[in-house]
Amino acid sequence: MRKITQLFFNVYIYAILGIVCSFYFCCSTTISEGEIRYNQNNLPFNHVLIGKENIVWDTGSASSVFFQDFAPWKIFWRSITVLDGYGHEALEWLYYSPSMKFDAITITNISYLLINEEKVSARIKNLNTMGILGMNVISKANWLINLADSTLHIMNRKNEYAVTDIPKLSLTYREDRTPETTLTIAGIDINDVLIDSGSDVDMILLEKDIEQINYYFFPADTTTRTSSSLYAENILEKKYIYHNIAINGYTFDKLGIVQGGSSRRLIGMGFFQKFDKVFLNTKKKEFQFYRFYCADCSACKAINKK
Repeated sequence: MRKITQLFFNVYIYAILGIVCSFYFCCSTTISEGEIRYNQNNLPFNHVLIGKENIVWDTGSASSVFFQDFAPWKIFWRSITVLDGYGHEALEWLYYSPSMKFDAITITNISYLLINEEKVSARIKNLNTMGILGMNVISKANWLINLADSTLHIMNRKNEYAVTDIPKLSLTYREDRTPETTLTIAGIDINDVLIDSGSDVDMILLEKDIEQINYYFFPADTTTRTSSSLYAENILEKKYIYHNIAINGYTFDKLGIVQGGSSRRLIGMGFFQKFDKVFLNTKKKEFQFYRFYCADCSACKAINKK
């Protein structure tokens, strides 16, 4: 009798797991539409932080990551090795939840990593964030960031951003969860540049990239900065400052390029903030950067100095 009961229990458990697995693979992630005001009191990091939970809107992260668990119900999926931007890795846990909500955003059928906050760097802790919204969710909607009034518009992937002006800069990418693009800087083509709103810098390039740029376009100044990643901190990096440098045909008054401490290239939130609106069309896999500059407007002058 005990063996029959145990057998019945095992079959029951496997049936439940089978239903959950089928639900996970058959039902795609969705996110509610709407407009929210994001937090901007996180200087000097300048991230887009959502809700009282300060969720980081991070196009540079393929997966969503949470440091505190606020899912009403979840199931453990599997363990996974997580690699941060500087090559530091750790074994973490991947979960699935049928529903999750923060601020006015509701997400259904979400997979996410749950990481103990004690393991992350001081920089992440100082953001007082409960987690990172990654491209596994971001890619399910179109997004308009209005940097002038700190609003984030979430819309159906079928919807376009209705504007009469054309973007000052458009960057396309190929992979849904890894938005890497090609930049032409001072006439030099640089491939595999990650568009990473989770980074606070203007740009990070490899040493060999910067050497090529400096051969044709000498920096106005050089300095150093201390950086950090998900797991590591106190990473010393060199930063080059350029004036009136062209990227894909658009000239920036001032741009900082950091010599990366790993094999990565990216543009970060500092790059985003040189514009006043950014539209992410995930269906077309395109970032559109808008700037409505008027010479006599004090707000525009402030943007121009960034």
